[in-house]
Amino acid sequence: MKSAPQIEKPLLWEAFHDLGTMRVNGMAMGQIPYDKIVWYADSVLEFEPDETEAFVWIMRRVDTHYVNKMAERMERNSKAS
Repeated sequence: MKSAPQIEKPLLWEAFHDLGTMRVNGMAMGQIPYDKIVWYADSVLEFEPDETEAFVWIMRRVDTHYVNKMAERMERNSKAS
């Protein structure tokens, strides 16, 4: 079995911050588009295919968590006002 590629945490947080500027927003905060994550991994970070796959997996999970937390915060703030 092939081991997972190692991606440094500071790089992940910088990438998440950069990619956050590419998210689609409407009535609520949207997810970072899949194609933008892949583009970032391939073009900016110049990852190999296995690294891109791991990067996309991580970014999608972190982004889902972030969007859910932000939705919870918005809900609490709307009830408080």
